[in-house]
Amino acid sequence: MDDREHGLAIYRAYREKVAHEDGLVNQRVFWFVTFQALLFTSFSLLTQGDFGPSAFRLTTVVFAAVGLGSALFTYVSVDAAFDAIENTQRRWKEQRTRHDPDDLLPGIVGDGRDDGIHVRGKYTAWSLPLLVATAWSAVVVIVFFAPDAGF
Repeated sequence: MDDREHGLAIYRAYREKVAHEDGLVNQRVFWFVTFQALLFTSFSLLTQGDFGPSAFRLTTVVFAAVGLGSALFTYVSVDAAFDAIENTQRRWKEQRTRHDPDDLLPGIVGDGRDDGIHVRGKYTAWSLPLLVATAWSAVVVIVFFAPDAGF
């Protein structure tokens, strides 16, 4: 194997690692959204039941805790995958001149430039757990503190 083939093999290994981590982000966000949709739907169906105020508040706390917990865990696990991608990108940049001296290969993340484009691609995976956590927090505030909620 000559140096060019070896460099290409190294590049592919790094790119495969990034693709793997990106797939994990996609999978985690997909299951998070699916789980939250089921959780919100179940909660909305339960609100139509004949609960007393205490039971309804307790149910709200349980649902909100599960929703907030899953949002936190998803955020942390997605952030871990993004850290792994960043570490892989950093390691590739350290070796790139040795394996791709003519700078012919594209970047392993985004378009390879340091213009922050890959950061914008993270916004959805980072923001969805935060938005859902905010929504569950708002549900708790409404149920416990809104004077006209009727509970």
